[in-house]
Amino acid sequence: MSRFFAVWLLLLVPSWRQVWLPAPRLLLVSAQGVLTTAEQLGASDLQTLDLLDQFVETLEVSDQFTGKKPRKSKGGTHGNFADRQAFEQLQLQLYSLAGAPQAYSSGNVSQTQGGRNYIPKVRDQGSCSTCVAQSLASCAEATVASVVQQDAAKWDISPRSLYYCSYGGKTCATGWDIADAMYVAQNFPELLRPGRCGLDSVVETDTGDWGSTCDAASSTCSPSNTSLPLLNCTYKALSTFLQIQQHIRTYGAVVTRMGVHDDFKLFFDPSKTSMQNDIYTVKSDAQLLYGHAVVLVGYDNDNMAWLALNSWGKRVTKDGLFRIGYGVAGAASPTATFGLKCAPAPGTDLDPHSSQPWRQRRAVRLADPAAERTNLTVNCFLYDATSNDTATSLAEAFKVDIRNLVHNNSEAFPPAAVNVSMSTPLTAAYMRLMLSTLISAQGTGGIEPYFACTQPPPMFSIDTPPPVICALDNVTSCALLNCSLFYSEQDASASLAGKTLKVCGIAQQFQSVAYFADPRVSQARGLRALLDLLGFPNTGPVPQDYCSQAEWEKLNDYSNPKGPVFTERWVRSCDADGYVTSLNVPIYLGKEATDNPDMDGRLLSVFLQFERIAEIRMVANRGSMPPQLGSLKSMTVFFMQWMCINGELPPNLGMGWKGISEISIWPYPTAQDVKAKFKLPNCGLTGTLPAKWGGAMRKLRFLTLQASHLAGPIPGEYAGMNSLARLALDNNELTGTLPSSLSKLRFMRWVYLSMNKLQGNIPLSYFNMSLLLELDVTDNAGMGGCAPLSPSTNLEFSGTQITGLCSGDREQVEQQEQAAVWELLPALLNADGLSNVVNITLSQDWLPEGVTTNFLQTSASSTPGSTDLLLVKVELLDGAGHVTWINVKDACLDLRVLPKLAAKLPYLQEFRCVSCNRCAATLPPEARMLPEKLHQAALPRMTSLELSQTNVTGTLPKWENWTTIEALKLSALPPAPDQPGLRLTGRLPPAWGSMSSLQVLQLSNQQLTGGLPPAWGLGPLAGNLTQLWLAGNGNITGQVPATWAAFTHLQIDIHLTNITGCVPDQLVHSFLLETRPACSRNGSAEAAALLAIRALLDPSGATAVLGGWDAASLSGEVAPPGLKPPPYCTNWPGVSCNGLNQVTGLNLASLHLQPQPTQPTFGALLQLLQQLPALEALDLHRTRGFHEARASIPPEISSVVKLRSLDLSDAGLYGVLPRTLSALVNLQYLNVSFNALSGSVPKVFAGLSSLQVLDLSGCGLTGPLPPSFAALQDLQELRLAGNALNGSLPGTFMLLDGLTVLDVSSNKLTGSLADMLGGPAGKAAAAAVSEARHEVQTAQHTMDVLMARAKEQEKAAGGQSHELTVKIKHAQAELQAATRAVQGLRRRAGSAAADDTDPTTAGAAGDLSVQLAAQPASLASLQVLNAGSNALTGLLPKSLGSLKQLRELRLGSNLLQGPLPWELASLRQLQQLDLSGNALAGKCPLGWSGMRQLQHLDLSGNALVGQLPGVWYGLRELVSLDLSGNLLTGGLPQVFGQMGDNATHKLRRLLLRDNPCMNQPQLAASVSASGISDSGLVKVVMGCCSKAAAARAKLCKAPRKGL
Repeated sequence: MSRFFAVWLLLLVPSWRQVWLPAPRLLLVSAQGVLTTAEQLGASDLQTLDLLDQFVETLEVSDQFTGKKPRKSKGGTHGNFADRQAFEQLQLQLYSLAGAPQAYSSGNVSQTQGGRNYIPKVRDQGSCSTCVAQSLASCAEATVASVVQQDAAKWDISPRSLYYCSYGGKTCATGWDIADAMYVAQNFPELLRPGRCGLDSVVETDTGDWGSTCDAASSTCSPSNTSLPLLNCTYKALSTFLQIQQHIRTYGAVVTRMGVHDDFKLFFDPSKTSMQNDIYTVKSDAQLLYGHAVVLVGYDNDNMAWLALNSWGKRVTKDGLFRIGYGVAGAASPTATFGLKCAPAPGTDLDPHSSQPWRQRRAVRLADPAAERTNLTVNCFLYDATSNDTATSLAEAFKVDIRNLVHNNSEAFPPAAVNVSMSTPLTAAYMRLMLSTLISAQGTGGIEPYFACTQPPPMFSIDTPPPVICALDNVTSCALLNCSLFYSEQDASASLAGKTLKVCGIAQQFQSVAYFADPRVSQARGLRALLDLLGFPNTGPVPQDYCSQAEWEKLNDYSNPKGPVFTERWVRSCDADGYVTSLNVPIYLGKEATDNPDMDGRLLSVFLQFERIAEIRMVANRGSMPPQLGSLKSMTVFFMQWMCINGELPPNLGMGWKGISEISIWPYPTAQDVKAKFKLPNCGLTGTLPAKWGGAMRKLRFLTLQASHLAGPIPGEYAGMNSLARLALDNNELTGTLPSSLSKLRFMRWVYLSMNKLQGNIPLSYFNMSLLLELDVTDNAGMGGCAPLSPSTNLEFSGTQITGLCSGDREQVEQQEQAAVWELLPALLNADGLSNVVNITLSQDWLPEGVTTNFLQTSASSTPGSTDLLLVKVELLDGAGHVTWINVKDACLDLRVLPKLAAKLPYLQEFRCVSCNRCAATLPPEARMLPEKLHQAALPRMTSLELSQTNVTGTLPKWENWTTIEALKLSALPPAPDQPGLRLTGRLPPAWGSMSSLQVLQLSNQQLTGGLPPAWGLGPLAGNLTQLWLAGNGNITGQVPATWAAFTHLQIDIHLTNITGCVPDQLVHSFLLETRPACSRNGSAEAAALLAIRALLDPSGATAVLGGWDAASLSGEVAPPGLKPPPYCTNWPGVSCNGLNQVTGLNLASLHLQPQPTQPTFGALLQLLQQLPALEALDLHRTRGFHEARASIPPEISSVVKLRSLDLSDAGLYGVLPRTLSALVNLQYLNVSFNALSGSVPKVFAGLSSLQVLDLSGCGLTGPLPPSFAALQDLQELRLAGNALNGSLPGTFMLLDGLTVLDVSSNKLTGSLADMLGGPAGKAAAAAVSEARHEVQTAQHTMDVLMARAKEQEKAAGGQSHELTVKIKHAQAELQAATRAVQGLRRRAGSAAADDTDPTTAGAAGDLSVQLAAQPASLASLQVLNAGSNALTGLLPKSLGSLKQLRELRLGSNLLQGPLPWELASLRQLQQLDLSGNALAGKCPLGWSGMRQLQHLDLSGNALVGQLPGVWYGLRELVSLDLSGNLLTGGLPQVFGQMGDNATHKLRRLLLRDNPCMNQPQLAASVSASGISDSGLVKVVMGCCSKAAAARAKLCKAPRKGL
């Protein structure tokens, strides 16, 4: 549009040549109401004035449609007509304005969608600088209210939560930036919580530390937390008045900044209820005071004013509202105006099913129902407009381009003529361009565009010549004349009441914006879409009577093996209106289950079309359970079999499926056997059982969720499923105990819980489940006790510790134990007087009502005056009274009865009988012997057995795997010289080493023989035993075994035994009443090996470091307190030991090995290292001596089998990396960096299954990166920088889930970075599998050749050579490593064949490469990615933004090109970003201001254009910013001056040199004006231009010339 023009409304004329030319109007110089100066407004507010001018110009044209008086503006540009894109943008704005209300208020219920008031309550920020937070909270309330169509007054969002609880430690006086606040609302939704959480009660001005208050609010307010916030919000910057007005109409409000001047408060009258009739403008002499955030909630284009909501309470106006003129005080500035969109978070009460139930959809119909009924490609529909509809409201409702809507409905929007006066003469070429643009872009009908021009009168003539009319074919006649442009435009303000409109382009978003009112259309189209998803696009058409099975059977195609055969009803039923109510999606003849659709967005969208569906029966291939299914509120049956489903169960399904009677979700039979213990590791439901289902699904009768990975307990809330009859949860990973509350389910008949991880006993209350027919708890190893079930219940309990059905209820259970005590305890104690003391047949005396513990005490004999004692403890456990403890003293014990009693008392924990030897001499020998099977009868609960001073005889039983026993006290009294007494004999059983819980073992004063069992130090006994009494066993001989060093907490009493010699160092202070010498002081093979290693070292380098390495230091005793290891474990530098005082670490870094005359230096060292059998860490970093001998890494390094850490970095080594390193299966850290190696990276290293860090940097290695390294699933750091590696980055690296560092810089890598980030698809996965299997085949072939050679040698010489033996050993190790690599790939692929003995086959789970390619891959743990200094090409991948943990990204010095992806803004942890030296182009993304942790940013040496984004000043942690060598324009943004403030920013270096498109004087002036260097802390480097930069100056865009 011309810079100065006038516009008139014209009546349409029959011909374009019939015109009339009115006189031109006067034009105002400044925009209406703007009297402020540039100094008052600031640079950004001048942009607001420019926006205002553009907006007024657009209004001038749109006013012609409504007949309003013309406005006056500064004018526009011809470019709007000369460029089609610009003209279409002008059209869009014209139509949007013409079709929208000219005045709008979010509080006017006659205008708002839903007829609600969306203006929030007025807030009062008091004396605090919290206007931004107040405005943000108000805006959030308005936008969520408008979305769900509720009054804003119903919402309460705390500005204090947003302000004080977000990052930055703000105080009452700090203030906030609007952009920062919007970022918090979007990225920290948990802070959008109500004030009632405890925040509003705090005195704001007196609080400095809000941490505890915010923490309390987090725990008080649910569901407002990170995982489930109350609201989800997004924001965007609004850069035009039109966008602002659209956002206010759609979402109720926007937040903007205005400048408060000293006349602002004087404008208001607090006595007035409202100031909405007055418009604030800034007086000419007013002074700017400060910036202030307000909320815009309306507009008035007639009076050119915004309706704003303040946050100064009712001190200014009673409703907080005021009007401010367009462009006044910078309000609606494009740099400080933001729109917020908030909606209830999915899963909350307002959106329980993630279906956005508040969406407003409009009814549409088909233009040709007969032809289009099931044509899913139709993209245009008919809509019958109402009196409330306008062009703008419909475009916004249907989410379509208003231009297309208007142009597609020319009859509804008739054309009107427009006249634009050109005050600048134009060339013929330019006029032709303008007319061509209008002809190609304007709508149908109306006049053909033309110019009408005035000619200058002839010289000396007073007559005015007639106007010249110029169309496209004769514009030369009008060149350089004063002209007006005439063209027609469609009237977007026309009334639409009663009109039918064609709406196109809504197919993609159809379900969110429209629906078919006729179910015969919607259901038929849904069935058509479902057939397409099933792979039958050519089947059809969908019958008119789609509810008839007979009609479907007409479509059966028996001749086509891949065609559908409708032999069973798939549309099982419909209701009277034609809505499908029951649907069956089976496997069709000739197809596999994998051909069925995934339960994904496409299938979901189809199901949602069947809005009255009550039954769905289907087979799905993959996908998850979408929560949106809960919106199908008529659902009664959901039956789904799957091939490989994932995800969790939606917890809120019950809120929608209140009438559900069956939910069955389990594998399709060909996927896996439901009853098999095996489950596909990456298939099946995960998470926990939703407790919410319990109280909601009261009509549910059948719940089947089999063969998945569901974990956690069975919710007790499921007792609320009143109708439940069948519960099948078998083959999951459920834990905990069975809820006793399930006994309330009176209709329950079948419960299947096998193959889980359940524990505990079946609750006693289950006896009341009289209708229960079957309970299956097989293979729940943690379950025990008896099952209190009705005899009519079939109990399956193999693989548990359950003993079977209990004999009855509580009374029966207690009577059984009472009978056992009555019958067996007297026999055990040879006593007959128990019944004289307590009547144990009465249950109320056994455990009185309300008592949980009872003690029954009596004398064990009826002999008068006896002092013997019997104490029986009864406890309430599992709903019944059980005997848990028996304590006896001075009785006559018959041990033959003890196993019988223990078996009858399954809850017995402790049996104690002290001095029970009253009649020992009269009892038969077997009555005094420890029962061989006592440990079996005493399971599962006995923890303590004491038979002290009881004259027990015989040998000690094996009692293997008695895992519950914690104390065995079997000591006797010291025998008198003339009375040796009855004693235990025989050896200490080695099997007792398996007693994993035993803590106390007392065997003193017996007649035991033999030695101390070494096996005790090797089994689980060593980890728990704290007390061992063997004193007085004079026939126990030998030494304390070395294995007993594992007893780290043991106290031992072995005095008066014949145990001699030294003891392991760890036990030197563990002996009572005596001391024993430490074995390390009697000489050590490891000490000798260390001394020999010392002799290998050059004395000139080692004396100072290893001066303490000498034999003399090995003498001396171990001093108390506690264990003191030998000197080489504590005092010898570079040596470390484990708890057994074995050398586990050796550090020889930076020492010098002397050359050896008879063997290689490394070989001599290796022979000594082999004498340190526990060595786990070897550090030879910078060890000298290898270089002089040109030593290589010997293959025999694999003989140090326990190595976990090997550092050979910078050691001067040569040769290749030995493949035998792959035999070190325990190796976690391998560093061979900075050696002069050659060759490639051995692929067999993929078998180092424990490897966590691999550093091969700077070694000169060549060849490609092995794709099979994806098998290294423990790998955390992979450093390969500074080699000559070639090829591309393998996509399989994306499968390294735990990888944190990937450094492949300074190599010769090529290809696209996007290929790697795309994951292991296709060729990459196949390459990894092929490579790993080839290594296995190669190693197997080598092994076969060597074994054949060995047979030849044995036949010829009677044995094989040592050299051949070593080769066979190495080949065998390589074969094992290669096999581990294949198995690692299988495990990552989730293959069932992960442990197959033949790793060269694909295994039963299908082709491994296909499985591998299907795995989710994300590098989710990656923190460092350095691929700089290579030859990578292509675009910078947007998927880099998904690496959320990334802290360092270096891709400099490559061949990358294209724009900087804004997706990198999501890298919130990023600290280092280097993209220098590429060919990246485009502008600097504004969104990168969100990388708040960024410290160093290097974008130098690219082709970036545009100006520096002012919002980057928000990068407060940035220390260095390098933008040198680009094509940037403009100067330094004024706001960058804040980056020089040391209190808020950390910037120290800003490099802008060699930007030839920057005007250097202007750049220097802008740097000076910003004040960024005033503090002296920030160094700004400018200057231009180097030769290279000067050569690029031609790429700078030249300024456009005027016409």
